Amino acid sequence: MHHQCDLQIGGSDQWGNIVLGMEIISKINKKDAHGLTTPLLTTSSGKKMGKTEQGAVWIDQQKYSSYDFYQYWRNVDDSDVEKLLLIFSDLEQSEIKDLIAKDINNAKKRLAYLVTTDCHSENSAQEAENKAVSIFEKKSHEDLEEIVFENKQDIKIIDALITHKLVPSKSEAKRLIEGGGIKINDDQIKDFNFNLSQSNHDDILKIGKKKLFKIKFN
Repeated sequence: MHHQCDLQIGGSDQWGNIVLGMEIISKINKKDAHGLTTPLLTTSSGKKMGKTEQGAVWIDQQKYSSYDFYQYWRNVDDSDVEKLLLIFSDLEQSEIKDLIAKDINNAKKRLAYLVTTDCHSENSAQEAENKAVSIFEKKSHEDLEEIVFENKQDIKIIDALITHKLVPSKSEAKRLIEGGGIKINDDQIKDFNFNLSQSNHDDILKIGKKKLFKIKFN
């Protein structure tokens, strides 16, 4: 009402809220308001897309890097690739089916590149792709993002994950540790009280299957 809004657009799960807003505007301002909803983007399992272990997937590069954005799309489930390429690309369905049939991983790379180009830029997409190739195909650690600890003091692994915003909560950190999803140099960390120390300088921290960081103590 305060912004003289005539049309509100949202996901289909917000239909009730949008209708309520339309009714309030009609009663108070004596004018028509309109609502438009779009289907939610869901995975093949029915879950809403746009969430990761670290929280929401942002388009804003200040909140979510182009590399992380690229990796999100690169790692979608195989069963979702065709639908997502139909939505987010101009490729013909026959071309998409052929691409997937030949190599599902190349299809995922194409999806990640196209979506990152549209939402960030082609240069950002190319840099993200090059970094992913360097880390996961060439097994190089030169391009890994560093997590830096300035005070040289030991820090519990859970606190390290929270401090550097690598997970959204302590409960999520504990869930990952319990599930074997936290590794130092391929060694699973099972102890909630495990301490990172200067002896871990230049070690590789792995979170889940695709998140890798280089540990630095200054």
